[in-house]
Amino acid sequence: MRLRVIDDAGTARVPFTTGILVGIGETLRDRAESLIAIRDAHERHGHVQEVIVQNFRAKPRTAMQGAPDADLREYAAAIAVARLVLGPDMRIQVPPNLSDPAEFELLVRAGADDWGGVSPLTADHVNPERPWPHLDDLTARTADLGFVLRERLTAHPEYIRDAALWLDPEIIPATLALADPDSGLAAEDAPASTATRRAPRAGRGDPASRTADLVSRAADDPAALDDAEWVALLEATGTALDALAETADQLRRFTAGEAVSIVDNRNVSSSAYRARPAGEPDTFDLRDLTGIVRDARDLGVSELCVQGLVDPREAPDAALEIARTIRDAGPGIHLHAFRPADIDDLARRTGMGLDDALAAMREAGVHTVPGTGVKILSERVRPLVAPDDLATPRWVEVITAAHRAGFRSTSVLFYGHVETAAERVAHLRRLMAIQTETGGFTEIVPIPLPGHGVALVPGRPAIDEHRAMFAVARLMLSGTIPHVQVPWPRLDDDTVQTLLRSGADDLGGTLRDGRVLPRVGVEYGREMTLERAARISGGLFRPLRVRTTDYREPVRAGGSS
Repeated sequence: MRLRVIDDAGTARVPFTTGILVGIGETLRDRAESLIAIRDAHERHGHVQEVIVQNFRAKPRTAMQGAPDADLREYAAAIAVARLVLGPDMRIQVPPNLSDPAEFELLVRAGADDWGGVSPLTADHVNPERPWPHLDDLTARTADLGFVLRERLTAHPEYIRDAALWLDPEIIPATLALADPDSGLAAEDAPASTATRRAPRAGRGDPASRTADLVSRAADDPAALDDAEWVALLEATGTALDALAETADQLRRFTAGEAVSIVDNRNVSSSAYRARPAGEPDTFDLRDLTGIVRDARDLGVSELCVQGLVDPREAPDAALEIARTIRDAGPGIHLHAFRPADIDDLARRTGMGLDDALAAMREAGVHTVPGTGVKILSERVRPLVAPDDLATPRWVEVITAAHRAGFRSTSVLFYGHVETAAERVAHLRRLMAIQTETGGFTEIVPIPLPGHGVALVPGRPAIDEHRAMFAVARLMLSGTIPHVQVPWPRLDDDTVQTLLRSGADDLGGTLRDGRVLPRVGVEYGREMTLERAARISGGLFRPLRVRTTDYREPVRAGGSS
């Protein structure tokens, strides 16, 4: 039947993609016969534009979830044989998210010349547990191999050049508008597509039906909902809340993927720094810090998170000394350091000003910054729950400047205190506006404010308060801030799992205590081991992915990623 479909596509003049899957129990003869059958069909019709040679990877919740992955050498041999059988003009495609980047050189040497479709917006729908590589990374890897990465269209160049024969007349104008007239690849100045926004559907009477309509619209076109509609979703209960959480989870699956991610890190409070130790408990000097960093490196930690106002008795540039010490003692460790309040303190006390302070941080070795030190971006709320926090306009100014200076950051929303649902929505909209301007936020972390636990909807269980917040964060920020993180130190593991089914995809950091001065971390005693994280994700039949601070693949020993 499959061979007949390939033949029929040729008869109908359809540019066709086909291929083989390696490592599912087939024999070498099976692979060879399949490749020859594809070649024969192409020789008859000339329509096979690319052949995917894909390596089997075990997937959760499938019959072969316990089967071994395809052997690398057999996979490379299959690619090489495909090149020999199909000739020099055929595109041989390999999916880059199914192989370690260190293996790319072997795959290209074997004859691969196409990475397939790689999306910066959505997950691989067939393999959502395996995120796409970043396009910048893929471009750099390709260049390292001696090639230039070029964007193409779905149809390959020779089919576009002969569009009258191979393409449906209705799509020829749109396709040619996207194509470079000389190469047939994607034009670099292709026009943006246009879309018609649907009008909001009218409510169907009862509140449950109206909320169901809102949920559907939030998934289809979140930008179409107004503030009052997002408030209604934050206040959803019962079956409407179930539908909201399920929709957010589906959106998470198709945008962030199946994997639950986590970064292996350690926290250090810069408030505990003392240039000259005076016997104070749980403080450190630069010599102690060097030991902390080397211990973290030996443990395999990829990130050191440093935040907290430096004691005013210390030198104005003490934060920079902390950063330089970490940079020098732990080359390769990602330094995620200094909240907007800490940056403001450095800029004011040194007299450098904001831009120069950020430049000095970069020179000292800081890579990214925590977007914390704020509860709700509201000057009504701040004096009531966190009067010592940076004023809202200044926080926005500092985080925006940090993004413009090249620092990416996290973002947070503390809920469950004196804020209203409308203030939560306004907070998210403010983050979206910053993200539209700078693109600097990597994730949102909704956090229940410790010691409060005030329900937005009177009588609604705490777990439902959390579910609504996380689901709305996923839906409202779709297309702007890509990841939703669960603050596991504030929640039990059952709640963490529930929120990972309500739109969240990330666990933040392991927060290792380390073996040197463990108490100088602000989350001392709340370590999330990778084994515990794997149990949490495994209970959802989802894989655990250890990531870097900026959601890339960590560098392994020996320098490969």
